[in-house]
Amino acid sequence: MRFLISSLVYSVVTKAPKQGPIVVLGGGLVDGYKIGKIVDARIRAAVTDAKLMSIYPIIIFSGGQGEDELVSEAKAMRDWAILTYQVPISKTRLEDKSRNTYQNIKYSNQLLKNQAFTFYTSDYHVFRAVLLAQKQNVQAQGRGGDVVWRYRMTAFLREFAGVMSLNKWRHLCLASAWILIAWLINYL
Repeated sequence: MRFLISSLVYSVVTKAPKQGPIVVLGGGLVDGYKIGKIVDARIRAAVTDAKLMSIYPIIIFSGGQGEDELVSEAKAMRDWAILTYQVPISKTRLEDKSRNTYQNIKYSNQLLKNQAFTFYTSDYHVFRAVLLAQKQNVQAQGRGGDVVWRYRMTAFLREFAGVMSLNKWRHLCLASAWILIAWLINYL
């Protein structure tokens, strides 16, 4: 319940940035080279906010090349953003070494030399990505692109499991304590 409330509140409270760099997190490619709807929503959200800024920001596209991908996610996203949303190529950078969200944030932060940034991911993924940034002491806020409702339940469960795995031992200890208390109450 706490995870659900925190996820919903964070996505509502976060406002569009007024300045600063933007990072778009990768999310896989369709057929090894095409941008799918989920990643397109991330790019669209980032570009929409970028166009509202008084000075158009640097946009880092972050994502390495998976074994089943023909190009890096970063390159595919940048090319899509330039062709579809007319993002100026001079305002783009590629972070093409990361394999997961932790690395997306880490390597993008290194490219930006520890400058605060706003990252864009899917709306259901923002909360966990913020926790991963905090774990690395990276100054970043997250914003989410809209995702179709039919993906939300499975995505929510995956994100919940991901958040729980960030502090495995604490959660295992708490769960064990609850089980012990329940057992004692039941048998006393």
